[in-house]
This record gives sequence, structure tokens and C-alpha cells, in this order.
Amino acid sequence: MDSMDSLNQSAIRKAVKQDINPIPDWLEVGQYAFSTEHQKNVKVNGFLGHIANCLVSGETVHIEINKLSPSTIEVTEFDVSKISHLTYASVATEWQNEIKDIQIFPGYDTNCSTIPENIHQLITKNLGKQ
Repeated sequence: MDSMDSLNQSAIRKAVKQDINPIPDWLEVGQYAFSTEHQKNVKVNGFLGHIANCLVSGETVHIEINKLSPSTIEVTEFDVSKISHLTYASVATEWQNEIKDIQIFPGYDTNCSTIPENIHQLITKNLGKQ
């Protein structure tokens, strides 16, 4: 048995001796929870024993499960591809981990018409029609 095997055996024995803390039913991977340690909602990425691997402000951190409570807000994932304006889509992509929700309002059709002939000449001049 080499040192690597004994190390693995040791880690396994240690893990078996630890108390098993069940994960609460409301706490699920991919969902949000409130971190009392960070005083904000965090996204749960996974679990290792009594530690939750969470996304906080775009950074992965480890938080003890007993320091998490049900989310204080209802968060739904959004699809950046639904944003048709390139600049807004770029900003949303950059801040995707921070944005909690988006609301897309339908645009209005443009109402175009020519400049009337009977308006004051200063207005016509300033509008570029001479």
C-alpha cells in the first residue's frame, strides 16, 4: 500500500466518522438561497458534506448549509438571446450572473412623415431642410 492509498483510506475513514447533516428539502442545486453570512441571495452550485458551493456576485464561495435559508426573492432564469438589441444583449451577457430578472417591452413601429412646407423657416433650417 503506497502513501496515496493510505491517504485515501484515511480520508474515507474520516468522512465516515463525521455526522451526516441532511440537506433541507428547500435547498437544491441550481436554485437560490439567502446567505446570512453574505446578507444576500446566492445561487447554489453543489454540496460537499455540510458545505454548499455557491455563486456570490459572480464568485464561487463555500458556505455552511446552516448559514443558508430559503431565498427572500423568487428568481427566474432568463435567456439573453431574447434581447434583440445588440448593446443591451452584450451588457446582459456581461452581467448575467448579477441580473436577477429581465423584462422585455415590445417596441413601437416608427411613425415617419415628411417635414411640412408651412412651418417656420428656422425650424426647417435646423432640421436640415433648406
